[in-house]
Amino acid sequence: MKTRQFRSNGREPYVFRVDHPGDLFGSHADLMREAFGPEDRLLYLLYSPIWEGEEAPFGVRAPSASHAVAVTEDRFIVSEDRHQTGAPATVLTISFDRVIEVELGHALLIGWFALRFVRDGDVVSSSLLFPASTGMLHFAAAIRRYRRATQSAPARSSQEGMAWHEVLGATQTLLASTIQTLIVEGERAEHAVLSSETWSGAARRRKPPVCLSANGILLLTDCGILHAEEQPPLRPEMLSFGVRAVCIPRNALRSAHVIERHLSGKPHLFLRLGVGRNSASVQRDVPFAAENSQAVAQVLARVVELAATGGDQGCGS
Repeated sequence: MKTRQFRSNGREPYVFRVDHPGDLFGSHADLMREAFGPEDRLLYLLYSPIWEGEEAPFGVRAPSASHAVAVTEDRFIVSEDRHQTGAPATVLTISFDRVIEVELGHALLIGWFALRFVRDGDVVSSSLLFPASTGMLHFAAAIRRYRRATQSAPARSSQEGMAWHEVLGATQTLLASTIQTLIVEGERAEHAVLSSETWSGAARRRKPPVCLSANGILLLTDCGILHAEEQPPLRPEMLSFGVRAVCIPRNALRSAHVIERHLSGKPHLFLRLGVGRNSASVQRDVPFAAENSQAVAQVLARVVELAATGGDQGCGS
């Protein structure tokens, strides 16, 4: 049976890829066909059923809805159907030159995909939730297609590349496996900054410690920034089951500097990245320990160089 002939309630059992908009379920087929122009070349197209819930770790919120996500040569197209009376299905088109961050995360059964982009001079977000067991593979593949499509003609920097097995072998398994799914063919890591769990001291004997920063890794590559971090655990030595990875394109990097924050009465160092388009920007603070200062200095110098040149150097070989 053709999917276009199937009346969907949005509760299919898994995320899957299709080759053409007409193969999508329900309203998504019509929305995607209307959004595609004759010049569009499809790189990846997936369907994601309803996730029964509206919240995920790291403060992610999204409506309970089915979605289709398309990656073309120059934009994302995301259709949404809440399958509710009085809530018509919608479609959102985001050109790559407006995107500043793409996020992929999961925690046990739930996965999420988020786009941060510039609209009308402001930075806004669009998020969706999906079943992680079947969706992570497809959303990671879609992000890789996006990351490859946003790179200009290949151009090597003077930086020596780092071996991926050494970079990822130095961090937590959950972080490494998530980063691994987003690396594009030929991508080179230039610098890496690691962060580890930091806990507040108990002010009182019965007051539990608070996680001030979690395990994480920031990678500056010839394709941009990859920043992955674990969900802060509830107590020391407790396993973390949540992780997110944020991809920042090179031409969205605007600035970088080191800041100091006082958390729980003690100073902590952060690498503050400014990312944006034109006059719209946001800040991403990445914690690091003093022993990582040399790696941070290298990232600072490289980001300043990229910001000065527009960050348009290529990725891969």
